[in-house]
Amino acid sequence: MPQGCPSEGTIDEATNTCSFTDPEGNAITIDLETGQGTITLPDGTVQEMDMGGQGGPGMGGPGGMPQGCPPEGTIDEATNTCSFTDAEGNAITIDLETGQGTITMPDGTVEQIDMGGPGAPGT
Repeated sequence: MPQGCPSEGTIDEATNTCSFTDPEGNAITIDLETGQGTITLPDGTVQEMDMGGQGGPGMGGPGGMPQGCPPEGTIDEATNTCSFTDAEGNAITIDLETGQGTITMPDGTVEQIDMGGPGAPGT
């Protein structure tokens, strides 16, 4: 699978996107070139996200946030991670170098994710 798409994801080669559904029923679609995408929650709410592109133009976002961390995210410079909570209460932590991280559900369930990184194999 191309970097940035988990093994359960579906690649749309025409649009260069990856789509998958997490255990909480959130439908996630990511542009594999830019790292930008959406999370559609079970109630229909849509949240934009930016996991950062790999080597493309426009790295980073407004306000100087490092690539891969949404504006509401918190950067831990010591560990080079981005942490944020989505509208459903899922705590998401992503290693900004590797693109790997975890989603901790409100019930305590932890799911490994791999948004891709330079040379990072899909897990």
